[in-house]
Amino acid sequence: GGGGGGGGLSDAEKQRMEEQYQNQIAEMDLVLKSQFEEKARIAKEREAERQQLLERQAEEKEAMLRDQDAQRKAVLEAGTRDWVRVILQNARAESAPFAQSVDALNDQQLRAYERLSEQMTFIGVLKTSVQAEIRTYARTEADQASLPDDQRMDDASRKVLMD
Repeated sequence: GGGGGGGGLSDAEKQRMEEQYQNQIAEMDLVLKSQFEEKARIAKEREAERQQLLERQAEEKEAMLRDQDAQRKAVLEAGTRDWVRVILQNARAESAPFAQSVDALNDQQLRAYERLSEQMTFIGVLKTSVQAEIRTYARTEADQASLPDDQRMDDASRKVLMD
């Protein structure tokens, strides 16, 4: 038994606790091992994806270089007068959607400038008209103020005159 030493563990209890600790350590090792294996698997997948991407970039670069060579040959065969037209034609054909969107934006900008110009002209005419009306009103008010009370226009007559 467990003598009067107070708090001393028997050999069986020590053995059970040691087994329990070893089981916990084994479980922790298993968790760490599975986490490590998962990270290694993910790293391997990422590396494969990276290799595929590098291969695709290399293929695209080769295709671009082939296209440039073909374009150069076409320019040389066309003669020196037509090289700009050939380059521009090829460039526009390769990026047709982009070129179309740039053209559409340019057209949209031109229409916006035209509308802005029309609106600025309208605002200028409106401003001039309003200023003329204000001067007319001020003159009428000044003329009315200089008249004797019995000769002044009432508000209704003044409104009819202003309209």
